[in-house]
Amino acid sequence: MDDNDFELNALCGSCEGEGHVSVSKVAVIAGVPQSMVISRPCQWCGDNGRRRLRPPV
Repeated sequence: MDDNDFELNALCGSCEGEGHVSVSKVAVIAGVPQSMVISRPCQWCGDNGRRRLRPPV
């Protein structure tokens, strides 16, 4: 096994391994303001729920 092929991964702490984070929004539906939740990809891990660990050298 080559050292360059080895990769350490851990669950993402930002999205808790889901790959998506919930974002609260306010929407006006038929003139009535309501809250709604949308999902967007995690900014730290993309959408796979795992982050690469980069140990110090």
